[in-house]
Amino acid sequence: MIARESGAAIGALLADYHLRTEAEKADAGLSTPVSRVEELPARYLAEIRSPEVVFRDDTVLVARVDGEAIGCAVLMRPFDGISELKRLWVSPSARGTGVGGRLVASAIEVATTSPASPVDRPDRAIRLSVWDWRHGAIGLYERHGFREAPSWEERDRLRCFQLRLPDAVHRDPSPVRPTPGIVLPTSQQPSRGRRAGGAG
Repeated sequence: MIARESGAAIGALLADYHLRTEAEKADAGLSTPVSRVEELPARYLAEIRSPEVVFRDDTVLVARVDGEAIGCAVLMRPFDGISELKRLWVSPSARGTGVGGRLVASAIEVATTSPASPVDRPDRAIRLSVWDWRHGAIGLYERHGFREAPSWEERDRLRCFQLRLPDAVHRDPSPVRPTPGIVLPTSQQPSRGRRAGGAG
């Protein structure tokens, strides 16, 4: 669920995510370059313009510093015990500060405790797909217990990972519950001057 006042901030994060992804896909020879939000496919524009509608049945995690949204992730509503983690993004100025890890840990926490995913199901899991050049993101997922799985994707160069929730190990001892967003403690707020490439 998304607080109504958060929609614009989440839309801005998703715009950055999609523009960066399209640029990387173009560099990899998988698509033509896209330079403006308006040139994105319609399904991505819908996410950017109306995230509260597109993700109304899902959990949107938002990391904030001093009220500013600096990162997000979307945990899709479980289906047959399986949730999907999508749209993990951390603003470049906040990379390398643990924000991505806290978003992933919080997604695992939400999926583990979700009433829509009964605890007595041994097949409960979170799955995700990630472009094979996003080595930082792949390492992050693996550190949180995700393991590569047989691909369910038709698109080239996407790797698929899955985490069985009964086996989930939280690398962060105190994942933050996202209602409606993650607010990082002052001691863990990233330096605004730091920048790094790659996915959150």
